[in-house]
Amino acid sequence: MVDEMKNTALVFVYGSLKKNFWNNRFLEGAAFLGEGHTSKLYTLVDGGVPFAVPNEKGLPIKGEVYEIDLSTHLGPLDWLEGHPRNYERTTIGVVVNGEMMNAFIYEMKHISLHSCEGRECKVEEDKYVWTGR
Repeated sequence: MVDEMKNTALVFVYGSLKKNFWNNRFLEGAAFLGEGHTSKLYTLVDGGVPFAVPNEKGLPIKGEVYEIDLSTHLGPLDWLEGHPRNYERTTIGVVVNGEMMNAFIYEMKHISLHSCEGRECKVEEDKYVWTGR
């Protein structure tokens, strides 16, 4: 996941950081590796922007994987996601083109599904997907 020789890491994004969304500019210069999905299960809630809540009875999330430069991208991504106050950056397994990789993901911190405001994101092919609508 973290390649210390190259000073890079992989990040899985599932919301406004995806291509064609307003925060994708934070990934400028990062290498797009492809679409994929989480191996971990979540409930993906749309409260204007999506947030991933770990849930053993949930579904995988469909998103995109990028190889980021740690010195260029990690600080701005942590700031955008409010890590560690709001979202928590953690490492999970993601599947891209049939290959399992380890990548950072930003999960919602300090929230229970019972207290979530918003609605669950739509499901396509047994995976959550956020479309911004």
